[in-house]
Amino acid sequence: MYAESTLPNGLRVASHRREGAHAACLGIWIDVGSRDEPAAQGGISHALEHMLFKGTARRSAQAIAEEFDAVGGQLDAFTDREATTFYATVLPEDLPLAMEILGDMLTHPLLDAQEWRREQDVLLEEERERADSPEEQLHDAFMRACWPAHPLGRPVSGSAATISALTPAELGAFHAAHYSPPRLIVAGAGALEHDRLLTLARDHFEAPAGDAPRREPQPATLNTGALHLSQELEQVHFCLGAPGLSLTDNDRFALYLLDLAVGGSSSSRLFQQIREQRGLCYSIGSELSSYREGGLWTVSGSASPSHAEAALDLARQEMQSVARNGIDATELERARRQVRAALLMSLDAPGSWLAAIGHGLLFHGRYRTPEETLARYEAVTLDDCRRVAERCLGDGATMRVTLGALPGA
Repeated sequence: MYAESTLPNGLRVASHRREGAHAACLGIWIDVGSRDEPAAQGGISHALEHMLFKGTARRSAQAIAEEFDAVGGQLDAFTDREATTFYATVLPEDLPLAMEILGDMLTHPLLDAQEWRREQDVLLEEERERADSPEEQLHDAFMRACWPAHPLGRPVSGSAATISALTPAELGAFHAAHYSPPRLIVAGAGALEHDRLLTLARDHFEAPAGDAPRREPQPATLNTGALHLSQELEQVHFCLGAPGLSLTDNDRFALYLLDLAVGGSSSSRLFQQIREQRGLCYSIGSELSSYREGGLWTVSGSASPSHAEAALDLARQEMQSVARNGIDATELERARRQVRAALLMSLDAPGSWLAAIGHGLLFHGRYRTPEETLARYEAVTLDDCRRVAERCLGDGATMRVTLGALPGA
């Protein structure tokens, strides 16, 4: 049973009770991510997420960890380009504890200077680890190349320079500006009652509404071209990006089915033709990245230096073929069945309900039931797929980024 309420301070609270569930899942979404950061403070959303685990006026970082461990609970968080999310899973009787700790963390962080110096070192180690990963290097370079003038093109983690320059005062100001109740969503799923969740949210997120900075929309338009990053590696890693669609575009359901047929599964065209039939690479596929202001449709993979150009050429040819002809009825039905199976199987996990609630309220202003979502996919036709393929791929606009040792480069 789904229920939704809004408190007087603007905090939205939503829940889905599942009969027979043994766990209570709690999630808190904050409508702020790396897209909202000034360039000079790149990574501050991610840094603040880390610091909220480092103690409050009432409890230390160790106490936060010990209190969750004492009841066998799980607590974690992540930061993305448009949102920051904290989530916990506990037994139903421990839901009040989970809400009390999360409320304390999110509304009364200590942001201690000494803790920040230690966490800076952790974040800088994370940056060094990313620098050692070709896939992470490629992804960051690809996003910058696709959207060089847009905040979405910047890495979520910032850079060593911006992290080193951040201060506790800046973290505190960013928290005060963005972590106000109207920018927060509290969601619950599993073994819980909505009225109980609402009371707990009211008790532990009592702050007044406040005024958050206004996000000024800026269309994310694909920058086209090619970029090669030379590095001595055994393989060439590559991304080939085309325009995608925003999170709110009504054509996104057709595009998702297209993506599954083109490169989003092991039966897809790219996987079968480039890996299975020609053996040009081990890893090849496509994926969608969608945000409020735009999206990307990306083919990515890796191949030996002698095979990389052939794999990229075949991927480009396949995208052009899809732009001209769309996909066939068998491919559409197979993709539709994949979506249906994945969605229905996910319903066994309360965390999936939690994610659907938080994502729906944050980005669409409403929760869409599984039945509604399936209906949108069922309504997609072959003509829709052809039209959307032409819309995204018709002009041949792409951004190509390669990392490795290409012959002749």
